[in-house]
Amino acid sequence: MSRSEENAAFVQENLSRIARRALYLCGDFHVAEDLAQEAFERVLKSQVKSQSALSVPLLYTALEWSWKDHLRRKYRRKENIVSQIDDAPDPEVASIDVPLHEAIDELPETMRSIVLMHYYDDMKPAEIAQEMGIRADQVSRHLNRARKKLEKRLS
Repeated sequence: MSRSEENAAFVQENLSRIARRALYLCGDFHVAEDLAQEAFERVLKSQVKSQSALSVPLLYTALEWSWKDHLRRKYRRKENIVSQIDDAPDPEVASIDVPLHEAIDELPETMRSIVLMHYYDDMKPAEIAQEMGIRADQVSRHLNRARKKLEKRLS
C-alpha cells in the first residue's frame, strides 16, 4: 500500500471520531470541521517530515493544539460577542448537558481523554488501551474513578 493510500485510510478511519471530539471542544459544527481538518493536516505534515508512523494519540494532541490556536486567534481578533449571541444555536449542540460538560473538563487530562474516547467516540477499553499505550485494566480503573468523580461533582 502506498503512503498516500495509507494516509487516506487513516483519515477515513479516524475522521468521524476526531470530528466528534472537535465538536465537543468547540460546540460549533463549522469550527469543528475546520479543527479536524487542521489536526489531520498537522499530523500528515509531521509524518512526512519525520518519516514516523501515523498515530491516533498524536492526532488527538494535534486537535488540542488546533483548538488552542483557534482560541488564541479568536482572542486576538476580539470578536464581537453581540454577533455571537445573534447566531441561532445548532439543535444538537444546544442539547449538550452543560454541567456534565464542565465536570468532564475538570477531570485530569488522561482521565478526560479516556472518558471522551469511551463515551463520545464509542471505543471499548481495549481499543482505548491500544490507542493510549496502556493496559486495558488501567483504562477500566480510570473510567471507574472518573464515574465516581463525575457522580460526586454532579450530585
